[in-house]
Amino acid sequence: LFAEAAHLLLLRSVQDIEKRQPRAVRVSLTTREIASIKALPEAARPAFTLIGSVVERSLFGGAPVGAPDFADCRQAYEAFALPEGWRA
Repeated sequence: LFAEAAHLLLLRSVQDIEKRQPRAVRVSLTTREIASIKALPEAARPAFTLIGSVVERSLFGGAPVGAPDFADCRQAYEAFALPEGWRA
């Protein structure tokens, strides 16, 4: 269930963006588009991009997500969620 867990981290990341920057994320945006919005601080962008790439490969490419992939996503989410990444 590593793919589902990584997807959950991605969804949680989007919720975090919406909480910190209301109305910055539109429903129609893709993960790649969200990664490039100005509301996402540069410090948080690499973590979001990593999580998004793992989920994209899994959902759209059918690639398996193993424990190491999920561990990378989990570590990225921890960095993404830290307040330091959201300071101007």
